[in-house]
Amino acid sequence: VTNSMTDSQRRNLFHRLTSNDQTLQELSISPNGSDFFPTENKTWLALGGCLGQNETVTTLNISFPVEMDFSVHRRQFQWLDCITSGLQQNTSIKFLRFANVHFSEHTSFFVKMSSFWHHNASLTTLRFHSCEFEEIEWCTLARAITASTTIKNIFFTNTHMSVSNFIAVSSAFQGTLTRLFLRNCGLDHEHLDILRKLWTVDGAAPKVVDLSCNDDIVSCKSIGLVVKGMKHLSLAETSVGNHGVQALVRGLLATTEYVQTSNLLSLNLEGTNLSDEACKSIKLALENDNSSLEQLHLGYNNIRDKGIKLLAKGLESNTCLESLHLQGNNITE
Repeated sequence: VTNSMTDSQRRNLFHRLTSNDQTLQELSISPNGSDFFPTENKTWLALGGCLGQNETVTTLNISFPVEMDFSVHRRQFQWLDCITSGLQQNTSIKFLRFANVHFSEHTSFFVKMSSFWHHNASLTTLRFHSCEFEEIEWCTLARAITASTTIKNIFFTNTHMSVSNFIAVSSAFQGTLTRLFLRNCGLDHEHLDILRKLWTVDGAAPKVVDLSCNDDIVSCKSIGLVVKGMKHLSLAETSVGNHGVQALVRGLLATTEYVQTSNLLSLNLEGTNLSDEACKSIKLALENDNSSLEQLHLGYNNIRDKGIKLLAKGLESNTCLESLHLQGNNITE
């Protein structure tokens, strides 16, 4: 791991930060390419101080090396600790992104950043890619998110969550979220049942939910009970299959205490092991008077001509659907 900046370039960056250079709106701290990645604690400390004073950077990306030996891994905790002292004073960052970061109780990053979560009224989006969390850090992350009144979008990708991890962080997934992405996070029916319980209570599922690439999702019974409150749902590259779609459609057509009609505008079921059998259920959803679907993605399944005929039948009276994606199926006619 090396610092890609010369001393003069680093001084110039710090000057741009402290002088609120309007052209500097995104900062990437990363070992990749030409991005800035310091290796000395004092530089991380100074960087945090500059960010604390800055009012123009709206996007901050922090990425650590994918492969780290033990010494670098240990230093990562020190780097996070150093940057927090100044960064917690920042009030301009809207998008905060982490990649390949290990959040440990040794750094207590989310606790030490408490001022940031409470006072940064600009922050709307958190992204975590290929990150690791020790159990207690899932709890402190949840507290951090719920302490903020402005976070609307949370993205987790390639970040494994055990059921106990999920319970610890789940309080952050309720309320007024707009987008929740949990892609390739090792979710299964137990995780979805936790979400069902959260979102049934207040009828406030996020408007956009992406659960793609979780191979162990084989049932939609839980998510079907709260799907009507969503506007966009993706279950692409999961294993929901025909039975999962049946449960999802039952949820769409049911009347609940909180949501009488469906709000769902787009549904992505690409690569979910569907056959013609699933099209029977989808047909019912399409021909229902309360259908709100505008986009339906059914590509890369095993739908054949019989299934296409069922979909066509469902579309005869449908006036909402604008696009139907069927690429990668076994259609001959």
